[in-house]
Amino acid sequence: MHVTKIKIVKSFVMLAAVFAVGACSRTVGFPANQSIATLTPPVAATPLQASVPGATTQAARQSTDASLFINAQAFAKLSENEKSEAASAQFYALQFGRPGAPRRWSGDKGATGKITVGPFVRVNSRDCREFVHEVKVGEEELSQSGTSCRDIDGTWKVVAS
Repeated sequence: MHVTKIKIVKSFVMLAAVFAVGACSRTVGFPANQSIATLTPPVAATPLQASVPGATTQAARQSTDASLFINAQAFAKLSENEKSEAASAQFYALQFGRPGAPRRWSGDKGATGKITVGPFVRVNSRDCREFVHEVKVGEEELSQSGTSCRDIDGTWKVVAS
């Protein structure tokens, strides 16, 4: 009788172990029909950190030259407020924008625009991104595209258009 109890206890322990291992095979947050090994890791959408200690986002935003990112004909027709809105939107799109997600702006005189950026690319220890800045002034739509890189002080400069 003593041997039977030992066999029952061993069977119970083995059964518990099987259930424990089975419960571990499914991880919370992943689809039941897909293993962890086949999932691709998410791509980081955040930019690399500025290289200069103490560089502030606001100072970099204010010193980023919007005229380089906007079609010259469109830029000439914008009010000071619209230029400021466009520059701010351009900086934040480059600094924090998701690739392919447009960042929109509108001004006080009716002009509107949107900036679409590509993914971050590291070139010679600088963060770079492609961009398209579309501006609508009245019925006229003009765009500027190119590649911009972040300088060590945090400002963005167009390196190719």
